[in-house]
Amino acid sequence: MAIEDSIRRADREALIGKLWRAKEILQGNLGRVGYDPKLYAAYGRLLLKMSDHREAGCYLALSGDWSGDAEQQAVELFVQLARNRDRGMLWSSLPGGFRQVREDSLPDRVREILQQLNVADRVRVSSLDQPEPSNATWRDTGCLLIVAVICTFIGIMTLTGIAFYIHLVFWS
Repeated sequence: MAIEDSIRRADREALIGKLWRAKEILQGNLGRVGYDPKLYAAYGRLLLKMSDHREAGCYLALSGDWSGDAEQQAVELFVQLARNRDRGMLWSSLPGGFRQVREDSLPDRVREILQQLNVADRVRVSSLDQPEPSNATWRDTGCLLIVAVICTFIGIMTLTGIAFYIHLVFWS
């Protein structure tokens, strides 16, 4: 399902007063999609409706898309609270999908916020900085294990054959 469809579904749920259901829809996409400014903005606005100003400010700030007094105040609250935190703790508290994003895919307003918070250097400059995690290690380990089992089987069969041959030749 496209992000826009999920945002529309969440908006419909919010309109009929099911804010928690709307939150579940958007949260599910946050984990599945990773960083998407539209999704972060929609989630931040929903959190603002739910009166979670600090968390709303975080997502609105990371989306780079906020307007109006309420949204501006939420972003300012987030920045104010975040400035008092240790850089490492702040960075680790940001959504995982955001921490994996490359700098060139961030909106300018987000880069400005990260500079204000003194964590701009934590953002990946390119995909070469930190390679995406892969399952290659597990695949390689599995292949190695299969090869080891096959070699062990062949070795046992060979030794059994040699032992049987010796038994036939010398004990018959």
